[in-house]
Amino acid sequence: MFDRPSVKLQFSDPARERRFRAVYDRAYVTQFRLAVSLGLAVVLLDILMDRLAAPEMSAQANRVRIALVLPVLVAGWAGSYLPAVRRGYQPFATVWAAAAGLALVAALLAAGRDGWEGLVSPVGFLSFVFIEVYGLVLLGLRIQYGWPLGVAFCALYVLVLARFADLPTARLVYYAFHLAAATGLAMLLAWGREKLVRRNFEARSGPT
Repeated sequence: MFDRPSVKLQFSDPARERRFRAVYDRAYVTQFRLAVSLGLAVVLLDILMDRLAAPEMSAQANRVRIALVLPVLVAGWAGSYLPAVRRGYQPFATVWAAAAGLALVAALLAAGRDGWEGLVSPVGFLSFVFIEVYGLVLLGLRIQYGWPLGVAFCALYVLVLARFADLPTARLVYYAFHLAAATGLAMLLAWGREKLVRRNFEARSGPT
């Protein structure tokens, strides 16, 4: 049985909840490595495409990607092999996703300063949606870890827009609304994914 009404999605039996978390986290360590590999491929392709399209305007952003984004990705992939990560996957993945989001914002800021595709560009907003779905869904964060991460990243993006993008208030509110809507959608997908995984686990393990 699930505790209701709990957005955290928690089994009422503490022993079953502990078993679920152990199985869930072991499974998602492997998926984490696949997700990080996807992230590495996307960033490397971004560097290549920007260099081909606008080598001068994208130079600073690419330097940030090479100096900051790529090391964060590689560190996450390597760290996932540590025994401690298997015992504490959720905090590890949450901190790593936060670091990856900060690195992405830094790269977009650098791109915008040089007149390239920055925070207020289609690429910037697409990157925002990608990192929200990536962090909340692909990494397998349980909703109790995922929703604070999603809200914090959305708030950070809006604050950075307010500080550096020089937008009229109405335009900032417009962007903030759509960023919040994208965050809410990612959270709903993450909640639904975890609920389905819990239902499958409950069906396999039988009644309490």
